[in-house]
Amino acid sequence: MSDAPHPSTDFPSTPPHQDHIVHHPTPREMGRFTGRTLRFGAKALVRSRGRVLLVRERRPDGSSFWTLPGGGIEPGETIRASLEREVWEEICCRCSLGAIVGRCRYDHTTRPDTTTVYSVFEATLDGDPVPDPKEGVVEYDWFEMTDVPDGTLDPIESVLSRTALDD
Repeated sequence: MSDAPHPSTDFPSTPPHQDHIVHHPTPREMGRFTGRTLRFGAKALVRSRGRVLLVRERRPDGSSFWTLPGGGIEPGETIRASLEREVWEEICCRCSLGAIVGRCRYDHTTRPDTTTVYSVFEATLDGDPVPDPKEGVVEYDWFEMTDVPDGTLDPIESVLSRTALDD
């Protein structure tokens, strides 16, 4: 039996209108104005017993960071389908997604010309996480939302702080 906390299921379902996006500039259009490549992605906020699931990812240069599970949207994917795929790839778990609880912007350090805007969704896992090192995920752990480890990406830490205040 796993000592991982059981995911909370007491959050509202997402209204259908949250997945419809009003026209926003495309990444190519934004790049013309900013000189940066703009990407879109999604992250999963998995909470249980007052704690949040973070994954530690290793960059190609050997450095690592803590973040929420998730990643970029592939061409032709919906935001929810991309997050379900990313969670499966990173921690070998199916997930159920709830409401969007926040957004954040990450200016990549290993790709200095790239910015990703992430939507953060409430999520529950349908099993125990198993990190996949082939996807760069080397570890996971549960942390208090207001006491995350050193090396947590700043935008993720900010989302967690704002979300903790809303509870």
